Amino acid sequence: MRFSAIIDDPKSFEDLQQAAACAAAFLGDDELTLKIFPDGIAFVCATGFHDGFFVEIKLLEHEIFSAFKMEGVSAEKPVIIMQVQRTHLIQIFQKEADQVKIKLVKRNNQPKLTAEFKSTGVLKTIPVKMVKSVFLDDYMSPVINQPIVGLIIKQMDAFHTMHQTFELFKAETNQMRLSGDGCLFLKGRNEDNVEICVIFDELESVDDVETHGDTDYFRVKVNVLNHYFGCLPDGTNRCEIRVTDVHQIVINVKYSNANYILYMMALRNEAFGENE
Repeated sequence: MRFSAIIDDPKSFEDLQQAAACAAAFLGDDELTLKIFPDGIAFVCATGFHDGFFVEIKLLEHEIFSAFKMEGVSAEKPVIIMQVQRTHLIQIFQKEADQVKIKLVKRNNQPKLTAEFKSTGVLKTIPVKMVKSVFLDDYMSPVINQPIVGLIIKQMDAFHTMHQTFELFKAETNQMRLSGDGCLFLKGRNEDNVEICVIFDELESVDDVETHGDTDYFRVKVNVLNHYFGCLPDGTNRCEIRVTDVHQIVINVKYSNANYILYMMALRNEAFGENE
């Protein structure tokens, strides 16, 4: 498979650097996993197979690149997955550059990413490690049912601070419920059987969710949500939460031209106590 792209917008360089920094913060590692698909690229920060949930930072080609070309796509190989050091990658995403052409090539039978800088004529080459085809499914975005409710939280700082309270409260999980009339209910209980409850009301509905139903209470891990919120860019002030009939949960934060997306399933009741 072949890939090439051109970046010539200073804002795009900033978005790519920010996304790479957030991916490294989430992983706690300088080695990033980069997914290239026909509509853009994504940094994959967690997978269901390894982590039990899926996180990716998605940047669409029409919002980031002035040219984007991917060849050799097939049903068996719909994406290119590579691992690259962030310190190498930021050498390409330099916002001081006026135009950079990126290309996936082979040198000495080894995969490389090249970056040609138009203003200086400099050609940089960085090493990458390709993920084998047999593992590609692990990095594909999860397919979910049609959401039955979707709500918008505009005060992210307040929501994140509130949610951190559950971790300070030593509640490993909390219960969440969304209602179509714009309410989000949260409650958690610690090992001393002390319960904390929080309600966010008058939330807006997500436009692309056709129905505005209610969910039952479902259980999620507190530390997963807190880690996700804690690795978002500074200044984030809006997120969308969608939930399906089988408690598939998708949280999306749009920051500039990047989407920071968390997919997860509610925890099983029999493993974590019955819902109340």
